[in-house]
This record gives sequence, C-alpha cells and structure tokens, in this order.
Amino acid sequence: MSRLLLVIFFTVFFSALNSQTTEIANLLCNNSRHPSNIDNNPPRFSWQFNTSRKGFMQSAFRLIVSDTYPSIKDGRANTWNSGKITSDQSINVAYRGRNLLAGNTYYWSVTAWDNLGKIHKSYIDSFTTALFDKKDWSNAQWIGYEELPDSMRVVPGVHAPHAKQLGNKAIKRAIVPLFRKEFRTKKPISKATAYVTGLGQYEFMLNGQKAGNSFLAPAWTFYDKRVQYNVLDVTSLLSVVTRVWMRFSRDIS
Repeated sequence: MSRLLLVIFFTVFFSALNSQTTEIANLLCNNSRHPSNIDNNPPRFSWQFNTSRKGFMQSAFRLIVSDTYPSIKDGRANTWNSGKITSDQSINVAYRGRNLLAGNTYYWSVTAWDNLGKIHKSYIDSFTTALFDKKDWSNAQWIGYEELPDSMRVVPGVHAPHAKQLGNKAIKRAIVPLFRKEFRTKKPISKATAYVTGLGQYEFMLNGQKAGNSFLAPAWTFYDKRVQYNVLDVTSLLSVVTRVWMRFSRDIS
C-alpha cells in the first residue's frame, strides 16, 4: 500500500512539473516596444518571464541582433552575438556589437537558461535607428513657398488691423498649404520608412491614407534653434507596385 502511494505521489509530482510553463515576454529596447528612433548611443534591452514555476530564476542568457529577419529567424546574428553570459540580468542589457547604421531596422531575440538548466527562447522583436547626423539628411529638401506673401504671414495680434474688435472670432479662415507629389513603385517593397518634419504642424498622407497617428506633429520648438521630426513606418501604404501620390500639408508659422 505504501509503495502504491509512493508511485502515485511521484506520478502527480512529475505531472505537476511538466504542466509548469515559462515563456520570455515583454521584449523592450530602450524601454519601448519596437521603437523607431534609436539614436547612436548603444541601445539597451530588457525582457520579462511569464512562469508558473515557483523559485524560477534566470541563470544565463544569450542575446543576438541581426539586420535581416531571415537570419535572426534562423538563429544567426550578423550584427551582435553576446554569447552565453552567466547572469540573472534581464533589464537594460547594453548593446556591444558593431556600429549601427542610421535609418536601419534591426531584429533581436534572447535565449535564457533557468536555474534548472532549461532553455527558453523569446519571440523576435525589432528596433529602427534614427538619423544620427546632418549628413543623413543630405538628400532631403525643404518644400514650401519660395517667398511667402505678406497677406499669409502670421503676425502678433497686437499689430493686426481691428485687433480690438476681434474678440474671440477670426476674421477669416487660415490658409493651409497643400503639397502633392506622385511617384511609382517599381517592385514590391519589404520595408519603407518616412522621416518627416515641418516648421509648423503637418499631416503626411500616402494614397489618401494618413501615415502615423500623431496630431499636431511635430512637437513645437523654437524653429530657429531646433526642429523635431517623426519616423513613420509606411510599408503597408506602399506594399503594392503602383502609382503613389503623396500629400503634405502644414500650417503657416
């Protein structure tokens, strides 16, 4: 009878062990999910564990980074392979690979070993680098009026005619310029990123669809000192080989 109870106990015990699950989750790069504005400082990676096992601890990890999805999917790293590092660190692990290129998308994943020696592999995540230097904008050009008529300039209200009689009503609707350009995509596009800025608020559209979810972009600054820009993933708007029309509108500032 005692031997039978012992067999039943071990059966239940091992069944409980087998039912315990652990997965790597919440992959973050610079505390963000697949960020698109990583500057030229070494990025830092973090991850968490979803586990049902009590006493779980990470004993080691291996982090790999690649500039192509197929290579990272096959477990190959052509940008950085940390190798197996004995450590329980899973927060702000600094990148120590080769120099990252501006405006490029990188893919990464992590493999972790727990305190029982079991191996756990994460899903694949990505991050995109920003434009680091002025030379990265060398092919970009400002678009707009060569000379803005006085009638369209915004001036302080104290100098405006009828300023005292205005109250809270506008004399006329503000004029918002619209810039439009057409081009053709000659072959299927695997990845397309737009880097956009404007001296004033803008709305960027491709084929009639707004790119991004920002409102009143970019954030306001003193334009004579600093201008911010937005990074927009427009791959889905250019995924078909066709003629494309691009619209860019902004307020006069």
